[in-house]
Amino acid sequence: MQGCAMVRCLILCGAENTAAARGCFKEKHMASESRNVREKQLEAATAELDAIVASLRDKGVDEKNFKKNALYRRAQANLRTARRRLLSMDKAVAHVAAMKEKDTKAAKADKAEKSAKKKAAAEPAEGAGPAAAAGEDGKGRKKK
Repeated sequence: MQGCAMVRCLILCGAENTAAARGCFKEKHMASESRNVREKQLEAATAELDAIVASLRDKGVDEKNFKKNALYRRAQANLRTARRRLLSMDKAVAHVAAMKEKDTKAAKADKAEKSAKKKAAAEPAEGAGPAAAAGEDGKGRKKK
């Protein structure tokens, strides 16, 4: 299946050799986590749809009958897929940012709680008397 798509890229994209067709194939048809590649795929799908719409209009097909054309439906599907992939990337980035914020808030809360416990442990008890307030252990010696 990939070979057929690479041949199509070789023909449609006007690639001079198979290496260029392979690059075109990877850019347009392969999965990628790169946002700029996904945006290029969206631009290519939009351009393909525009070309198909222009050719259908040249043939005199009504816009109501565009949906009956298989090429038009495929181009619409490619466009929807590209948009959905970009949207899912945006959602993933937003989710990661929200989780980082949540984790930093939790870390700050834990740190504040630990420091509060430390302060509470360092402060003498209220009814302990002047020796505890002075930092002595009750026998006249300094606490360590």
